[in-house]
Amino acid sequence: MKEMGSVWLIMVVGLVVMSTTTITTLAQTGGRRPVFFDVTTYGAVADGKTDNSMAFSKAWTKACGWKYGKSVVFIPKGTYMVNSVIFRGPCSGPITFIIKGVLKAPTDPKLFFTDHWIGFQYVDGLVVKGGGYLDGQGPSAWPYNDCSTNPNCKPLPTAYNSEVQISNVTFKNIWGTSSSKVAVNIKCSGIAPCQNIKLVNINLSYNGLGGPAISSCSNVRGRTYGTQNPSGCL
Repeated sequence: MKEMGSVWLIMVVGLVVMSTTTITTLAQTGGRRPVFFDVTTYGAVADGKTDNSMAFSKAWTKACGWKYGKSVVFIPKGTYMVNSVIFRGPCSGPITFIIKGVLKAPTDPKLFFTDHWIGFQYVDGLVVKGGGYLDGQGPSAWPYNDCSTNPNCKPLPTAYNSEVQISNVTFKNIWGTSSSKVAVNIKCSGIAPCQNIKLVNINLSYNGLGGPAISSCSNVRGRTYGTQNPSGCL
């Protein structure tokens, strides 16, 4: 069986509220328009301190399982604290993740169950769009990075990462701060490389130890467009 893929990142999303009645109507008309799944409908709170990873996961599960056309996970304006979370496919159709607010990462490494913040796995036909801001809380997190003196340190999370195959994924207009020097890290399977990956206008800054942010890619096929900070690795 082929390995499929995962991508990791930091983000925030914009809001459209659609009622259950609206969704039913779209289903009856064959899903000609994308259906929006607003994270606040599933319990997300934009207070900058409540962990919203469960609410985001619930919205993703509903959107990923939508069988009547395109679906959109929509995060409204506001500041959302999000602990480590993974959004898994495969999904029933094309899915978009729109960012219009601010996603705020925790600063305590103990709150990350991986060395990444937000991840996407086993998804084909994903678009991640920005307009909001990804707050990795770099200045608060960098003091935890003692890897230059501690050989047993736990690396801080990267902005986004892939370690298995994904395909047809676009990241567009994503900007913010990274808690790790490696802000973009895409490592895919050599047997099943990541296909058709697009990075469009990425701007992730890092001002911690070791200099500016960098990107790292292996077994990835794709292209970059527009601004690339750190420099694109595709």
